[in-house]
Amino acid sequence: MNVCGCPTSTVMIIDKLQEFRQQVYRFLGNGRDAIFDLMDAVLTSPSVKS
Repeated sequence: MNVCGCPTSTVMIIDKLQEFRQQVYRFLGNGRDAIFDLMDAVLTSPSVKS
């Protein structure tokens, strides 16, 4: 366990995901804020209707 009470493996996974998101964000260019907002909405929504 670490300071937040999470297992070390969980913290390592979160760190890797944050690094991945930062790399993708830098790669996307001008539309990156809109694309990330859309990705977050899709990934966190229980169901997406078109």
